[in-house]
Amino acid sequence: MATLDELLAEDENAPRGSDLDTLLSSDAPTSVASPATAPTESVQRTSLPWYRRASTGFMDPAVGAGQLAQHVTPEAGANWLRSPKQQAIAGLLPVTSAANMLLNAASGGQQNVSTADVDARVAKREGAYQGERKSAGQDGLDWWRIGGNVANPVSWFGGSPASTSVMAGLKAGAASGAFQAMMQPVATEGNFLWDKATQAVVGGALGGTLSGALQLMRPAFSLATRAVRDALGASDDKIAAASAERITAQTLKEAGVDPAKVDPSLYSSMRQEVVDALKAGVDPNPSVMANRADAGALPVPIHMTRGQASGDAMQFAFEQRAAGLEGVGEPISDLMAAQNRALIENLNVLGASRGVQPFDASQRIIQHIEGVDAALRTQIKEAYSAVKNSAGQSARVSTEGFLNAAKSRLTEGRPELAGLTGLADYLPEAVRKQYNDIAIGKLPLTVDTIQFLDRAWGGVQRGATDDTIRASVGALRSALNDSPVDDVLGQESMVAYNAAKRMAKQRFDLIAANPAYKAIEDGARRAQPDTFFQNYVSGATVQELKALKALIGDDNVSMLQDTLIGNLKRVALNRASDERGVFSQAAYNKVLQDPVQAPRLRELFANNSKTLDQLYRVGRVSENLIKIPAGSKVNTSNSAAQGANIVRDVVKSEAGQAISSILPNWMTGIGRVVGDAGKKVEQSRLVQEAVAPGVTQAPLPPPKPVPGMGRLSDLAARTGSISATRQDEEK
Repeated sequence: MATLDELLAEDENAPRGSDLDTLLSSDAPTSVASPATAPTESVQRTSLPWYRRASTGFMDPAVGAGQLAQHVTPEAGANWLRSPKQQAIAGLLPVTSAANMLLNAASGGQQNVSTADVDARVAKREGAYQGERKSAGQDGLDWWRIGGNVANPVSWFGGSPASTSVMAGLKAGAASGAFQAMMQPVATEGNFLWDKATQAVVGGALGGTLSGALQLMRPAFSLATRAVRDALGASDDKIAAASAERITAQTLKEAGVDPAKVDPSLYSSMRQEVVDALKAGVDPNPSVMANRADAGALPVPIHMTRGQASGDAMQFAFEQRAAGLEGVGEPISDLMAAQNRALIENLNVLGASRGVQPFDASQRIIQHIEGVDAALRTQIKEAYSAVKNSAGQSARVSTEGFLNAAKSRLTEGRPELAGLTGLADYLPEAVRKQYNDIAIGKLPLTVDTIQFLDRAWGGVQRGATDDTIRASVGALRSALNDSPVDDVLGQESMVAYNAAKRMAKQRFDLIAANPAYKAIEDGARRAQPDTFFQNYVSGATVQELKALKALIGDDNVSMLQDTLIGNLKRVALNRASDERGVFSQAAYNKVLQDPVQAPRLRELFANNSKTLDQLYRVGRVSENLIKIPAGSKVNTSNSAAQGANIVRDVVKSEAGQAISSILPNWMTGIGRVVGDAGKKVEQSRLVQEAVAPGVTQAPLPPPKPVPGMGRLSDLAARTGSISATRQDEEK
């Protein structure tokens, strides 16, 4: 590729239709003569070569950028940046090196010039070029100059990402057009900043319009641009690669897929496929790219077929049938088998392999809660043991207060009951006797007595098999712990008493907020290991699950998450082993999409959203891999593979039979063999296209001799802005 200095030298020294010194003299005209003043006599016209026009266009963005830099930089600073002294350190400072080249491009290599000098030089440069065009009898849109503009890498710094809709394309084109216009030199006298702003507005407007309007001119643009780039030594590959990177990253982000999380090899492959599509003049399909990237963002990346990635019903049906073609369909059948294994392995990686059986998980949770309860009881007991009266004995507790609380608890919700009926009828005999002894004063209540009775009644409650018996004993225990002290306490005892009451209340509040804790405390059957998980994890409300998580700690929450993922895998495989299981996306997604289970899942994985996101990604990907698209004609019976293996090589029509009857047997045999071979070759080609989905809806067409650049919206936008700016300069 020619260096900027070489192109600058060509710009100043290349032969022209008229003498360069004359054109650049102070007496030379700075603009094209208007028709009113054009000479009437005939003139000798000389051709303005295409490479001269293209090289001028190639230099335009550099001259325009340098002129803009001249206006926004103090003159002393601009002169220092373009000086030879600065060039000596340019290798160490790439930014100042670029500024040096651009500023020198604007000043024509002259040193110590003013901003006015630069503007005058740019105006003379434009006047000289337009004079040559006029002498050569050239008018209209200068396609070679526009092609040179587009070929300059400076023009692509402001490239916009690929768009997938007309409106988005117009917006992207407007941005590209505005940037391109900003890079054009201002060759008219007047307010530079105003002219520059006008260029940007006009270029943006026309760029956005032409992005949609010039679609039919794509081949011409492609040919012109390719010729310009080849002539100037530029390469399409670099620009196509940069465009592909923008398209790939932007498309995945808009689809909700983080490019950084996609399997690197898949991302690199997709980026190259975008390049191939751009060169073939085919727009990449965002859905295909997003679906493939989604599958590639799993812990175990999954490769898709074209029908799976695109959702095309006919392609999907072909792939399902082709998988059973003996000697042809093995690449598809092998890929589908690998996909099934990968779906299972993804669940293993996400936690299924670490999960335990629900029974074992329940045992661990029950033991943990029992341990929490035992610790709370110990703390409460120690606090109560410090509650002493003035004589140093265990403080007395109000018997009347206990009896009133017990009556309230035993008849709670049934105010019509005046005596100890209702739940009292279900009190076990030993508990009833102790209650009566308290009522008649035979068993005086003290803090120590309360602690003894609470432990004893707790054992009875947990050992009961009837829910009503457990409820009646629980009512007495609650009344016992709510009974006030009926004694004179010292300051220390009062502090200990208040602390004990506070801890007891906290314990009861914790029990009330956790049905699982309450069931364990009550000794309920539903709190046994064989039913606990179903009742208090997968069957809990969101609020109950939240309270359970706070009670059991992070380690046990992680264990429950892994166990739940293991359950999901068993549902998806219908309890089959990893080796023999066939992943059912319908069964798996039924759980994830259930309106009752989904909120529970979100709550259980509230501290582990990444894993939950991946579980839902497995669901999306499995649906793309397995679910039959609407309109697809897929044979789902057991005979599909056998039917696919039947060779239908002869059309059994009357004409076919007639022809066969008059041909020798050896000839019809050869024809059949040749026909079979041809079909297998075609089927193999289609199978290979199926397992190499690319980034387009359909396979790319065969390579053309001069492939297009793709990104027509950018090219049209830039062309529109350049032509608008150029026409404005020529007026």
